[in-house]
Amino acid sequence: RVLGKAVNRFNKLINQKDNSVFDREYAEKVWVSCPFTKQVSIETRAELKRMHKAFLTAFPDVQCRIYSAFSDGLSAMTHSVCSATNTGPLWDGTKATGKKVLFELLVVTTLDKEDRVVKRETMLDSEDLKRQLGLKDIGPH
Repeated sequence: RVLGKAVNRFNKLINQKDNSVFDREYAEKVWVSCPFTKQVSIETRAELKRMHKAFLTAFPDVQCRIYSAFSDGLSAMTHSVCSATNTGPLWDGTKATGKKVLFELLVVTTLDKEDRVVKRETMLDSEDLKRQLGLKDIGPH
């Protein structure tokens, strides 16, 4: 059950660009790790929606294919490969590069007893992403 929900949630957020998933399936307060700033914080759903919108603005054509997924009953992990073109400004205001990128994502989500996401850890090689974009640094979002 946890695994199926994680795969479905990921597909809706990334491939279908369905931001309403946050309202239906995320707790109001969510523990989040951010792959670009390497910070960990408690965020609100509203802040997560803002972060997700900024990502989709930078990479509006992003498409991800899940290659593997597993669950231990409380948490689920998805491993996917994503492709996108940077046609919008990045979250730190950096102008679009127009470059195509290919990157792997690992997303680990933990649910509460109401099946809402209370923890989300996203891992990717941000140095490789910066290299593909031709950037020295990507600032905090």
